[in-house]
Amino acid sequence: RSRGLVIVSLAYLAFAALVPERDHPDVLVKARLYPVIRETGRILEALLPGQNANGRKQKETGSSTAFAGTAGDDRTGAMARLKRPE
Repeated sequence: RSRGLVIVSLAYLAFAALVPERDHPDVLVKARLYPVIRETGRILEALLPGQNANGRKQKETGSSTAFAGTAGDDRTGAMARLKRPE
């Protein structure tokens, strides 16, 4: 069962990469399992190498990794409060 959820979520990620969320068909958006599939897809996306907890790509800076973001990002999470090693 969980394998099926992962497969469907990966298919959703492929679809979502091609079609913006505002253009998703109503039959998909109104499906009872849509929130589960969408969130599972986001979790799987965050597990990919080079992704931070928000699913944003990380950029390499020297020997450490810094989170790439835009101005106005909420950096109050536990990971953001960690100090960078000297």
